[in-house]
Amino acid sequence: MTSSRPGSCSPGKTWAASSLRSGFGEQPLSNKSSAPAAGFGSSSRDAIGKQYASAEADKAQARARGNIDNPLGACYQIPNTLDKQVLSTMPSPPRMRFGTGKRPGMAEKTDAPGPGAYKLKSGLGDVVESTRSSAPRMKFGSGSRDQANRLFISSEHEKCQVGMDSPGPTYNIPTAMGKQQLSTKKSAGAFVMPRGQRFVDCDVREAAQKPGAGAYNVPSTIGVQVGSAAGSPTKRNSPTVKFGTSTRDRDAKVFISVEHEKGSYGSCSPGPVTAKPSSSMGRQILSTKSSTTAAGFGSSKRLADFASDVPGPGAYYA
Repeated sequence: MTSSRPGSCSPGKTWAASSLRSGFGEQPLSNKSSAPAAGFGSSSRDAIGKQYASAEADKAQARARGNIDNPLGACYQIPNTLDKQVLSTMPSPPRMRFGTGKRPGMAEKTDAPGPGAYKLKSGLGDVVESTRSSAPRMKFGSGSRDQANRLFISSEHEKCQVGMDSPGPTYNIPTAMGKQQLSTKKSAGAFVMPRGQRFVDCDVREAAQKPGAGAYNVPSTIGVQVGSAAGSPTKRNSPTVKFGTSTRDRDAKVFISVEHEKGSYGSCSPGPVTAKPSSSMGRQILSTKSSTTAAGFGSSKRLADFASDVPGPGAYYA
């Protein structure tokens, strides 16, 4: 059953809508305002650029074109100065172009002599004309080096020849080692090997008859000393270190000091594994311990107070 009132519902009857119109697009009812429709324009970009929007928009367009100094955004169309000028007050610049005249022929002969008709004499060597001076000529000389050294050039060059005819370092310098020949020089001390026989002195002979270092039998100082066994107090046995035969338990019971006893505190106490503490979560067995509150999932129907027979959004046909 269809009801004409969308907000009423009789007991035992269901609500159903036959048809609902969309709120988008053109509305047929006069009391409903149609939504604005947006479409693509058919104007060109040049026409949009000439349309006045606001003063701020014109300033932004002027900045975009590079006209920053003029904040008003006025744009002037300046004609080109490199072409024919429209205004009569402006002179047009000269125009250059290629000519259309005929070129002269390349094969035409004239009476003027060419570059190959002239015969030029060389400027190197002897010049025939008296008005021109010949270039100096260089050649290799035929004199010897001795003759060149004897040639006088200047006083500065002569200074370089000083000592050339003097004798070289041909001096015989005696050595400073050994016996000196001059009495003004002191000879160094000379060492020679003696030529006498060995063991000539009495002390040397007596020392040769005594026993050497390897002839003595020196007892070891490690271990039991022989002198202490004979009752002599001059020799004392060194302490002997060996491995003990006691167990670790007996060694732990040996009292050394009070500080050592502090390190054994708690060694005979029961460990943490021997105790079985009860869990503090859940129900407590001891009456002195209060059990924590337990939270569980409810079994009642959801939103029982808000249940209604009003149809939902999916029951309508839009």
